Amino acid sequence: MKHKLLKLKRLFVNSHQIGEYSIRVPSGYSLEVFQNKNPLYDRFLPCLAKQIDIADFIVDVGANVGDSLFAMYQVRPSRYICIEPSPVFLKYLNHNIEQINQKKDILVYSELISSKPVKGEFEYTHKGTARVKEGGSQNNIPSSTLDNLIGDKKIALIKSDTDGYDYDVLLSSKKIIEEQLPILFFECDPNNQAQFRGFVELFLYLANKYVFYFFDNFGNLLLENAPLDNALNLLNYLKNIKSGSATLTLHYFDVLAINSEKHQVITQSALRLYKTEYNLHEDV
Repeated sequence: MKHKLLKLKRLFVNSHQIGEYSIRVPSGYSLEVFQNKNPLYDRFLPCLAKQIDIADFIVDVGANVGDSLFAMYQVRPSRYICIEPSPVFLKYLNHNIEQINQKKDILVYSELISSKPVKGEFEYTHKGTARVKEGGSQNNIPSSTLDNLIGDKKIALIKSDTDGYDYDVLLSSKKIIEEQLPILFFECDPNNQAQFRGFVELFLYLANKYVFYFFDNFGNLLLENAPLDNALNLLNYLKNIKSGSATLTLHYFDVLAINSEKHQVITQSALRLYKTEYNLHEDV
């Protein structure tokens, strides 16, 4: 494990341009290549952030090197909470944030967001991502629920990208959800039966408060204003793909969850901007 971390630290050499900012990234970091092939990838989130009141916080769980933060900060230079538990990516994130003038508006935490204590270690990929391998080590990874970490701060949006554990991130933030009804934007990428069950639990929990918008992993908007039945059907579709029972058409979903009464205007404004900027058709 130590050798793996040292190897990754030596790769602190590449950069990626996001607007006016140049951020340090690991060798093999694939965002630029992927966006060149798939121009809609990761493009909706900044359109959404632009609509958020600057007095409120946007929470970025799984902040990685800060790519999502800088994409949002370009259009909304205001208050963010970045959470990145990987010690490797946390160094990139802190280094990159140093170039922002109003650093006091950006809070950084290193806890793993989870509803329960986690024993394990981080597995790193050549594409510049990491995931927790539970049971790979008997070491406790410092963790917290999102409710405990955030406290009473006013939250407008929670973005979560934790490679399969996003259901647990959001289920650890029930107090925030029930009291504040923030917009949720999360990756739905279950990789085993326990994670599929976790996402079913999450959708069932959110269904009384939220409707869902689904994007595929290439950034294409698939479904708007989806109720619970549609969400569970798409989750089952993904399960069949991941089990090998169905043809591979996508790898995961990004899900936007909104409370229709509270967020309809913000969401429609974000969708109009997204569709206009990227020349997407409104109607068939």
